[in-house]
Amino acid sequence: MMPVVDAALKRLNLPNNIEVIYDENLMKKIGLKYTPALEINGEIVYEGKYPGVKTMIDMFKTYI
Repeated sequence: MMPVVDAALKRLNLPNNIEVIYDENLMKKIGLKYTPALEINGEIVYEGKYPGVKTMIDMFKTYI
């Protein structure tokens, strides 16, 4: 999912501050059930699917 997120951020001219989490305990702590997932400002906004760039752009417009 990182390439899609990166492409959407570039198209929106937003800074890229992506952190990849591999720690299963941390995933459980933040309430993540499915991967891949995207958290924006502390809220899980997308999980369990691989979105397209357009979907990501629309999502960033909603949450940022």
